[in-house]
Amino acid sequence: MDTSSDSKSESSSEPKRKCTRSRSSPSKDDMVLEILETIRSSNNSAEALEIDCCFAQLGSTLSSLLSLRERIMNAPDGSYTKYDLQEVNDDIEHVRAKKKALLKDQSAE
Repeated sequence: MDTSSDSKSESSSEPKRKCTRSRSSPSKDDMVLEILETIRSSNNSAEALEIDCCFAQLGSTLSSLLSLRERIMNAPDGSYTKYDLQEVNDDIEHVRAKKKALLKDQSAE
């Protein structure tokens, strides 16, 4: 009895192994082709997809432009707006003026 049940289990497991071996995972090329066929067979034409992409790009650009002023006003440390640079330039001019004055004093002595 035990041997018959063992042989049945062996014979029943063999086809399962064959099935799993015969199944192969689709290659990347096959998957790409399948995706392309799905896109081609869908109702969306290439022009509609292109228009959708253009709208997405325009929306992204518009969003970036609208948030630009906010990013300038809330610049983190290390990022400088034109107003910050103007203040730095004023400080540099002040230092240069002091340096010129010191050089004049040293040359006069």
